[in-house]
Amino acid sequence: MQSHRFRRTSMCHMDEVREVWGLIDMRQIDHVIAGGTNASPKRFGDVFDPNTGQVQAQVTLGDAATLERAVAAASAAQPAWAAMNPQRR
Repeated sequence: MQSHRFRRTSMCHMDEVREVWGLIDMRQIDHVIAGGTNASPKRFGDVFDPNTGQVQAQVTLGDAATLERAVAAASAAQPAWAAMNPQRR
């Protein structure tokens, strides 16, 4: 029976070696609000690969200021979006 790490098909063996030794940068997922990203994230949460259980990325956790920016951007965009023909949305 093969070991678990060699049954994975999403990554070649050398990529796996690089990951184990920390040679692959962790992907960062950020909020995109009004076309921009979070300038200085303070907290992150792990994103797990459901197939392997390993951390595959980190996502920025928003705070109250992030929420306020998102609500303000959505409120500003809503009138134009509502006026747009549904087939164009």
